[in-house]
Amino acid sequence: MRAFLLKNLELPLHNPRCREDFIAKFRFEIKMLALLALAVLLAVWWTQRHWQNKLTEQAKEKIVFGIQDHALSTLAVLAKEKGIFGDNGLDVVFKFYQGDEQALIGLERKEADIVYTSTTPFTVALGKHPDLRILSSTGYTDRAHVVIASHHEAVKEPRDLSGKRIGTVQASAVHVFLELFLNLEKIKDPQIVFLPQNELIPALENGEVDAIAVKNPPRRFRKHLVESGGVVFAPRFFRLYEILATREDFIKERPEAARLIMKSLVEAENFLYENPEVAKNITLNFFAATNKGKEKAERENISEEWEDYRFILSLGESLFLALDSAMRILYEVEYQKQAPNARYLNIVESEILYEFKPESVTVRE
Repeated sequence: MRAFLLKNLELPLHNPRCREDFIAKFRFEIKMLALLALAVLLAVWWTQRHWQNKLTEQAKEKIVFGIQDHALSTLAVLAKEKGIFGDNGLDVVFKFYQGDEQALIGLERKEADIVYTSTTPFTVALGKHPDLRILSSTGYTDRAHVVIASHHEAVKEPRDLSGKRIGTVQASAVHVFLELFLNLEKIKDPQIVFLPQNELIPALENGEVDAIAVKNPPRRFRKHLVESGGVVFAPRFFRLYEILATREDFIKERPEAARLIMKSLVEAENFLYENPEVAKNITLNFFAATNKGKEKAERENISEEWEDYRFILSLGESLFLALDSAMRILYEVEYQKQAPNARYLNIVESEILYEFKPESVTVRE
């Protein structure tokens, strides 16, 4: 070996200094080869990871989720912003709706797979679309609905609304709230004017109506109205239950997607109660970012709603009572007849939530 090195490398290895130079050069070349091999391995790993991620993205279930610009959509927002949907194999796209009724119309038209809505409009829509289904109640609030009277009218207490024009959304939760409010406060001969949700505030401002019953009006609007002499009545006798609604065909054709949605929302709920302030800030930032130019006002609105909302995924007797109550009141007001007996167990997909949160499901077939 020594003779080979002497002949081919022409190195006088008998010289200690030359021998050290040769060994150092040899070690350097070995290190460079090792680094090159490591670089090749890293390149192969990155390429495999990149294409694996691409394939994973392609394999994710795409879901169109109908949400609203309110705190009630918090669990869906957290699941998306925290990557929970993605981690569970879902590609969730949000579609915004202005209210519960519009969300259900979008669901019926198959613009969305799942939507946030509430019990009253759901019972109305169910009469025309018996294929609607409930996945879960998502929470409740006692402060969603208010009656706002214009500063142009001499209204100081609820009874002053007697004979006044009051705008609201027909066959909605706020319509039921208004009917109860009128009865409890003994308001005589009100003139009910039905308008779309987005036309209520302009109608009050333009003098088309004297007051409105509305859901979650902007905080700044209420503040401005009160400062100018108007009045806001915010009783707490009416509990609004929000629900997740879908269609029977979605459950049958994409059962795994429905299952993963509920799994993700349960995880989002756990995150919310373990990290309430972080969850609140994530929600506020999300809605502020989706309302360019109105970030401050939107943060104020959502922050106020957050304090009044109880987030809880459940399927229990209270939800059934809310559905039945909404049905009875609507039939009495709209049709002047007794509501038919309804079997709500047939429209509730309780087994999906039960898999991930069994303690919250107290009604099952």
